[in-house]
Amino acid sequence: MSDEVLMTGSIRVPALCCGTYGFRPTASRIPYSGQLGCADEGLAQILPCAGPLANDMKALSLFVKAVLQAKPASYDASALDVNWRDVQGQFGRKLRFGLLPEDSTYPLHPPVRRTVAEASRLLQASGHEVVELQSDECRISEALQVAFALFALDETADGIVKAAGEPPIPSRIRINQEMGKAPQEQELISDWCRLWQKYEIDAVIGPGGRTTAIEHDEFTLPPYTVLMNVLDCPACIIPFGRVTASDAAERLDLQPGQVVPSYNPLDLEGIPCCVQVFTSKMTDEKCLYISEVVDKCLQAKESFVVARDADA
Repeated sequence: MSDEVLMTGSIRVPALCCGTYGFRPTASRIPYSGQLGCADEGLAQILPCAGPLANDMKALSLFVKAVLQAKPASYDASALDVNWRDVQGQFGRKLRFGLLPEDSTYPLHPPVRRTVAEASRLLQASGHEVVELQSDECRISEALQVAFALFALDETADGIVKAAGEPPIPSRIRINQEMGKAPQEQELISDWCRLWQKYEIDAVIGPGGRTTAIEHDEFTLPPYTVLMNVLDCPACIIPFGRVTASDAAERLDLQPGQVVPSYNPLDLEGIPCCVQVFTSKMTDEKCLYISEVVDKCLQAKESFVVARDADA
């Protein structure tokens, strides 16, 4: 188990690339003081937060529960005084999920698209409901613009790189070039508040990123993790399957205005895939509980495939 810090996906992106579990809590639920940050503390529209990486789902819940039961707000001024809340028994056997759509500006690599579709199918086969959300309601690309517009106000990170004498990183330059004018942050947050109520969903399931792990310094923008940072929602990465040889048969044809790293399927065979589950702000215990339900559903399929291949 490892405790990591994030502002755009520094827990979930390593998890999705390495085939491990990662949990991004609501900001300030896990104590954060003493971390060496790369942002100006006075520009805190999007708060960094600490959270765990682990090799199984239960370890994530164990970490968060142990920390919150220790009443961290008594020792760390950065932590909210909200103890662990047991949500077992609050949900029926059947859950209702929203399916996060593919953003038209940031399309998914074929293995990512296939993995999310398969996870949705398995959840429905297990008796859960999956409701397809609309791309214009989810505003994924707009959340990315909000985040990087706010980050652009803070020159701390650039100052650290310059002081170290490091050359510019090509992917960071491309990120700045791809960003445009940002909508209002609070407007986006309010829209998502209404979306939870409109669809009466317990959680949202979708991709963790546009890609799986890919070539070095090609990852660039992380729209499917930044959304939760802007909304300050708890989110969990759950590994599920791997890139297969059959994925190479599906082409990635980009339309004008679409942005995605190059897709080289022959280099990706065997790379881990994943899904991401998130719930509304301050419902961390709910997110962990539902993620365990999803994990059990998906791993049942994984166990069957492993046993079948062994028999063959």
